[in-house]
Amino acid sequence: VVDDGSTDETAAIVQRYVQQDGRIQLIQQANAGGSAARNTGIAQTRYEWLLFFDADDWLLPTFLEKMTAALRQEATVDGVHCGWHRVAPDGSWDQPHFAPDQLDLFPLFAVRCVFQPNVCLVRGSLVTAVSGFDASLVSCQDWDFWQRIARTGARFGAVQEVLALYRTRPGSVSMNGERLLRDGLRVIDQAHKPALYFADSPHAEGMSSAQVAGARIRYACWPFGLMLGNGEDPRPFLSFLADDIFPELDPVHVASYLFEAVLL
Repeated sequence: VVDDGSTDETAAIVQRYVQQDGRIQLIQQANAGGSAARNTGIAQTRYEWLLFFDADDWLLPTFLEKMTAALRQEATVDGVHCGWHRVAPDGSWDQPHFAPDQLDLFPLFAVRCVFQPNVCLVRGSLVTAVSGFDASLVSCQDWDFWQRIARTGARFGAVQEVLALYRTRPGSVSMNGERLLRDGLRVIDQAHKPALYFADSPHAEGMSSAQVAGARIRYACWPFGLMLGNGEDPRPFLSFLADDIFPELDPVHVASYLFEAVLL
């Protein structure tokens, strides 16, 4: 458990569990952000498979049982993911969410974040190969991380059952439309460029640059919806897309993104 400079009772609570179970460690550090905290935890791991689990996440009781069973059943995959619910501040759950059940997820991660960080068990050697999380990103760290994992050519399996919960909170980074717009466009742009870092990967060249404008405009509908839901005016931020031309924008896509984001 990495205590990233918390100011509540985190350390005391974890210490009680440390005394009860020798498998649990408490690591305390000055506040450095979510990516740095995860990278600290990665450096301490000893086992083949990793799961990232934040303070506002839950796992349902059968998560590990069913996820590890899926890994045993298909030994060639590099990660396995399940479904999840978002949990509102009042404790209510939204509809179930599932990532597509396909081996290669890079084309999807090139344009959007496909799943939450706590729904996927991933091979530790791949996490090390991509150097963990990018601490220079304020938001979209999870998206950037999974995109780079997928870009290595990683193969993913899926458990078609909701086994994880993810809490949404007003004021969190994931609700900051402007921050998500800035960082998300950066993550999209990197997926549509060649990368020597992935020279041995089938995705070394990235997605076609001809597709980047459409990906940027479609994605922007999400942070714009969050801005509207927060009572903000997203129109000034259309300047971020001034050079993007995409006449095939689907109004159904725009409506679905706005509808979900505004309610969040």
